[in-house]
Amino acid sequence: MREAARAIVMDADDRVLLLRYDENQGFWATPGCSLQRGEDHATATLRELGEELGIDEKAIALGPQLAERTKDHLVDGREVRQVEL
Repeated sequence: MREAARAIVMDADDRVLLLRYDENQGFWATPGCSLQRGEDHATATLRELGEELGIDEKAIALGPQLAERTKDHLVDGREVRQVEL
């Protein structure tokens, strides 16, 4: 099992940011990542927004968890069950 965090990022006009990922024949998704050892979901979310978007974590106000999703898919060529919050 792979734990992951995703963020719904919205602008002032309520538009949602989606990123295009090239793996698995390509797909669109909200910014996110798998958790590193000892990391919680909020910390992973802030780290990923910094890495993928260059957003300073001090400029981010995380809201509440909105959803949970479990998905089986390929990661680096191997099947994993990913649980996203």
